[in-house]
Amino acid sequence: VVPAGVSWPPAVSATDRAQLRRQWGLSGCLVGYVGRLIPLKGVSVLIDAMASARAAEATLVVIGDGPERQSLESRARHLGVPARFLGALPEQEAARALSAMDVAVTPSLTTAVGMEQYGRSVVEAMSVGTPVVVSDSGALPEVVGPAGVVVPEGRARELAEALERLLGDEGLRRRLSQLGLERFATEHRPDVVGERLVALWRTALDARGRLSA
Repeated sequence: VVPAGVSWPPAVSATDRAQLRRQWGLSGCLVGYVGRLIPLKGVSVLIDAMASARAAEATLVVIGDGPERQSLESRARHLGVPARFLGALPEQEAARALSAMDVAVTPSLTTAVGMEQYGRSVVEAMSVGTPVVVSDSGALPEVVGPAGVVVPEGRARELAEALERLLGDEGLRRRLSQLGLERFATEHRPDVVGERLVALWRTALDARGRLSA
């Protein structure tokens, strides 16, 4: 299986990260989500996880839009979860914003209409060195490999425990950051994906030639 790959990540410095946080008026630990706001993405589970006593010490930053936005904002207010919904951002801006997060979460769910097929925002987070937590829906565990934390889908308690562990352990976040950068470089970088696709096509053409000979 050859992954889709994503565009080269934007160059982001520590100064850029600090500037983004000031721009948003945010400080402290930030938990980020980037993606559509639809049931399949499981953002309601993330809000429930953030509502636990220790996880709620962080602020949830949601980048993206969709039909669930209003209900998710209401859910966060009702549960007392500090949350900022920034709406949809251009692709490069969203990837840059991910770099300002302490942890990026993709809590996707398997539904009657589908499951997570790739998880582009997960790869973008790894490309800028942001530690990732994903559910075990669809392809997500395969995409992150050993470079992220995988929790059972739909389980807010397990997700809260993963967030508490990461937010409380800077050394663990640094290790996952480095692992994510390495996985992006070896599995998801555009030139690597291109080389693997060319090799696959050549193998297919060689096999066709042998069969027709």
